[in-house]
Amino acid sequence: MRSRPQIKTPIATDMFIPNHSGITVHPEFRHRKRSWNFTIINPNAVFAQDDHVFIAHVFGAIEILEIHVELDTAANQIDADLIHTPNFIATPAGTIINSMDTTAGTLETSTITSPDVADGKHISMRFNTEPSASIGQCHVTIFWRNTD
Repeated sequence: MRSRPQIKTPIATDMFIPNHSGITVHPEFRHRKRSWNFTIINPNAVFAQDDHVFIAHVFGAIEILEIHVELDTAANQIDADLIHTPNFIATPAGTIINSMDTTAGTLETSTITSPDVADGKHISMRFNTEPSASIGQCHVTIFWRNTD
């Protein structure tokens, strides 16, 4: 019986993985612009379970550079904030990084209110009001870079 060749893949250390326990980046690439991309399917059902969506636990100080939010229809809006907290349990008392409120179903901003996030913080998206049940999807892209 013939053996199959072993496939080796590189380790992606700067990739966002939902609910990943941490982010580590090779020193050569620490200050390059990177992004977290994710889609929330049925934000109303997510809100019914929990008004916070965990994004990442950061290792090393970072700066949030841009936030992009797009809904599946321009007829609906969301009222949300990007926040950071000292730990996962403290999520309700988070510090606001920036508003994520949409207008005509979208948000694109590089003017971040409090862009600096310290080492060890947890980053989440917090819905301030219940999203419309007619929103099918909400796609989010957050651009960031290490600052330490």
